[in-house]
Amino acid sequence: MGKKKLGYGGSILFFLILIGTKFLDNKLGDLFDSLHKVMAKPFAVSILQYNEKMSVWLSVGQFFLLLTIYGLIVLGIVFLINITFAKKKTGFENYEDTEENLGEALVAIANGEGQNVIDEKVTSYMTEIEMEIKKIFNVRKKQLDFIWYFPKELSEDAIDSEEEYDFELVYLKKPKDLDNAQALINSSLDVEAVRIKEENVKGRWETKDAKFEQFITVRNYGSPSLGLGVFIYKENVLNEENEQEFIQFTTNLLLLGFHEQFVKSIAKKVKRAV
Repeated sequence: MGKKKLGYGGSILFFLILIGTKFLDNKLGDLFDSLHKVMAKPFAVSILQYNEKMSVWLSVGQFFLLLTIYGLIVLGIVFLINITFAKKKTGFENYEDTEENLGEALVAIANGEGQNVIDEKVTSYMTEIEMEIKKIFNVRKKQLDFIWYFPKELSEDAIDSEEEYDFELVYLKKPKDLDNAQALINSSLDVEAVRIKEENVKGRWETKDAKFEQFITVRNYGSPSLGLGVFIYKENVLNEENEQEFIQFTTNLLLLGFHEQFVKSIAKKVKRAV
């Protein structure tokens, strides 16, 4: 309660000082009027427009109201700036967490730790990547499927089969439309790019019956050795803003495919994932 009384008292004191300035000091009064005119100029509402004929009390009251409005505008701008920087900071912190998980996985591989330890570290990294991508695209968990893919050595039987794909698939959760997802990954391999997107999956003849709506993938430079496909079960999710964030976030994947031992660590998850 004390703080409120002090605040009201301060406002009243400031109000009285303004009145005194108008009455007792011509120079300060002129400065007050000039500032008042400038502050009132942007407003078209009559109650906020400056009028030389209005009384001193009304003039001071209007000036005080304008100060309040400008103060609120400044506070709003500061609030928006703080929110923007807070979001960027959170994003960077998430990137750091992901890089830390990747670092732990690579160290475990380099030190030749047990397969269970390596598998745990690699899985943590894959999980972190998928969670952050879900946040980037701002969709529910059930609206996304993830498939990691890498080259496989075809068996003799597979070589004779035209339907056999040249890539092995790994997923932490079985996709809802594996056949169309696999077909889209396979067709994307014909394109020489590290990132490929399809905003209208059902508009393609080969995936016209797909359950998912959009697709985006990232893989290493050169001959693909490790990639991640993201399948989106919602229309119009991909846009310029979240695509740029996706590009920034998945930078490590452009080089990770060259780490043979890391790729092999993911490959060992195949039998457990199916």
